[in-house]
Amino acid sequence: MLQAIRRLSKTHLAMIVVCLLAVGGAVYFFLAQRASRHAAELFNYYMAKQQVLTGTVTAEELRADIWGNVYFKNLTWDSPEHERLVDVPEGRIKIKPKDIILRIAGIDTVQEVELSGAYIHLGFDDKMHLDILQNKKTAEESILPDEVPMEKRHLQIKGRLPNIKLILHDTVLSAEYKKRHFILNDVDGTAQIHEHQRLELHLAAGRYGGSIAGKGLNIDGTCDLKGEQKTNINICLYDVIPDSLGMKNVKDAMTVTGQMTGSLKKPVIDGALALKELHLNDLYFTNIDGTYHYENALITFQDVTGSIFGGTFDAIGLYHFDNRYYKIDVDGKNLMASLAAKSSKINTSVALKIKFRNEGPHGNNLVYGSFSTGKGTYMLVPFLSLRGSFSDQSGELAFSNVEIETKVGTFESDVFKIVDGRLQLGEIFLANGEGRRIRVR
Repeated sequence: MLQAIRRLSKTHLAMIVVCLLAVGGAVYFFLAQRASRHAAELFNYYMAKQQVLTGTVTAEELRADIWGNVYFKNLTWDSPEHERLVDVPEGRIKIKPKDIILRIAGIDTVQEVELSGAYIHLGFDDKMHLDILQNKKTAEESILPDEVPMEKRHLQIKGRLPNIKLILHDTVLSAEYKKRHFILNDVDGTAQIHEHQRLELHLAAGRYGGSIAGKGLNIDGTCDLKGEQKTNINICLYDVIPDSLGMKNVKDAMTVTGQMTGSLKKPVIDGALALKELHLNDLYFTNIDGTYHYENALITFQDVTGSIFGGTFDAIGLYHFDNRYYKIDVDGKNLMASLAAKSSKINTSVALKIKFRNEGPHGNNLVYGSFSTGKGTYMLVPFLSLRGSFSDQSGELAFSNVEIETKVGTFESDVFKIVDGRLQLGEIFLANGEGRRIRVR
């Protein structure tokens, strides 16, 4: 036999190979055509057999191949009440070829679901159980109550979870939990269930909005969906807009990274934040870095450092994610008074304590504090020290209880302001060593 093969010419061998390839191609084409002709039958059969999605799932332009892939366009999922739950322009479902041949539908029959350009509205109850909500409802109507029984949910996942991989392309995800609402645009990535209980996530999104807004995010990690629902997920939020978190009119972009641990119901996040610059009325901060701890909706800011008016600062604070209350204390050192006042008339080094307070969306937004200096000059007139209090409201940086100590006595002013970058002086008095208070301006 081997000798016969050796006697064949290269031409004969090439012809045999071509013939085999042609036969193989013909068989594949025949099977693919047969699978495509029966794609609708296969799809309807498995949709009828599955017991996870309530309601009706339909699709158009179905075609299949011999590897178990069923391709579709315009897939829709409607609830028993005829509410539109999911609308997918195009996608793919991968089914085990063996189950196609044997015509059986088990928990792991569907191996992959790939969606392109879809819109999916998710809801979580107080125990972080997932359901699919109607697309058109408002946020208040769509929040999934904890008391909804399993038989009335759109996702009826009983017993073991299917080992399935969800692949998303250019998808919009809308999610709700209690009073929180999130919308993620341009979502790409995968969500895969392993061993019937462990979820693995690798997702990237473009712009996002709702309870927090920004321009991009990444989510990578795992979560157990049974028992305590323990998590180990890395999160990165790009270009977060502080205004969306209750810091009114603050548009400077912030980067937030963190690692989520704990359970889905009570997550704990530890991470870092960074801002290149931050404008708060007439206060200008740069190169801000710090760490934070999230637990029970409360964020604790720690080890926050940065620059302000040529000096440095340290800060700590608290922020409540749901009611938008925040409390931040800043301790600034070695600030340049000329930069703060936007005037070369005053030259000295300033120590500054700033307090930021916000009482929620309908409460007061307050900025106030105190300052003190060492020796310096104002309009070339030397002074020994300067101290006082300030508040920054409605674009006006107002100073009060100001005392300027000099060799001839202490100058006092009840108030002077910086409005639109210009210094506006009020009345000035001189208190000399004899206890007299003389008005000098």
